[in-house]
Amino acid sequence: MNPFKKAVPANVIFVLIFFILFTFVANSQNRTVTGTVTSKEGTPLADASVTVVGQKGGVRTAADGTFSISVPANAKQLQISYVGSVTERVDITSGTNVTVALTTTSQVQIN
Repeated sequence: MNPFKKAVPANVIFVLIFFILFTFVANSQNRTVTGTVTSKEGTPLADASVTVVGQKGGVRTAADGTFSISVPANAKQLQISYVGSVTERVDITSGTNVTVALTTTSQVQIN
C-alpha cells in the first residue's frame, strides 16, 4: 500500500469548499456609509449628490443634509457635489460615517 495515496475524508473536502465560498461571499458584500453634507456655515444641504468614486449611480441628500449609500466593500472614496459649491472627495476606508462641509464657489480664492 502506498503511504502517499490516502483518501481525503468527505467532511474535510466539504469544510474546505465551505470556507472558500464563505471567503468569496464575504469579500463581495456591500457596506452602508451614512453622513451629513452642510455648507461651511453649517447649513444642511438638501439634494447634494453623493456618489462612489468610479461607480455609476448615487444618492441625494435629504432636507436635513443626511444620506445613506450602499457601497462595494472595496470602495475608497465618495464624491459629494452641490450646485454652487466645490466638489469634494472624502475617504471612506476608515469608517462608515462622514461629515462634509462644502465650500461655495464664491468663497474660493483664485490666485
